[in-house]
Amino acid sequence: MKAFFSSLLAVILLLLPIHAASGQGGDVAILSPVDGEGVKGQVLVTGYIKATGYTRYDLEFAFTGREDAGWLPIASAERPAEEGLLGTWDTTSISDGNYSLRLRVYFSGGEVSENIVTGVRVRNYSIMETTTPNPAAPQTTLTEQPTKVSLLPTGAPAKPAAPNPAALTRAGLQRLVIISLGIGIILAVGLALIFNKRTPGS
Repeated sequence: MKAFFSSLLAVILLLLPIHAASGQGGDVAILSPVDGEGVKGQVLVTGYIKATGYTRYDLEFAFTGREDAGWLPIASAERPAEEGLLGTWDTTSISDGNYSLRLRVYFSGGEVSENIVTGVRVRNYSIMETTTPNPAAPQTTLTEQPTKVSLLPTGAPAKPAAPNPAALTRAGLQRLVIISLGIGIILAVGLALIFNKRTPGS
């Protein structure tokens, strides 16, 4: 019996270091935004920390390509405030450009796990480029207010256009001139015939 308990104790002591080591390090990731995504305003940064035994995490940002210049904080906490939400990134206080996001998780044993997302396009004060351009259709950089167009139901008769007063005035004048010329010619011919009849020797 004593040998049995000694063997059981030895097995437990062997398993303890393995269990403790499994809590150090782990799988961490930023899920949103993703590489190259365009964002603006208040950006909810989501992800996960699939590990135990960590003491805190830091969520930071820096200019893409200039990460060596330093990372600036977005959020720092012992645990995510909500499931999947790592922090809220206020992009209105920074200039437009391409940024990298970094999630760093610190463990009690001194280990650090991190995940970096690059090329996040902040566009608060400039035009947001199309993320998935369609080569078959022309791309427009600026959008205008669409013109409201009223469509008649199928089979409904089209409403006749209102007459143009200027066009009516011109047509009336043309008819009046033609009628006046006709009357004038008739009167001239009649007067000429009467005059010829009264002229002696005709």
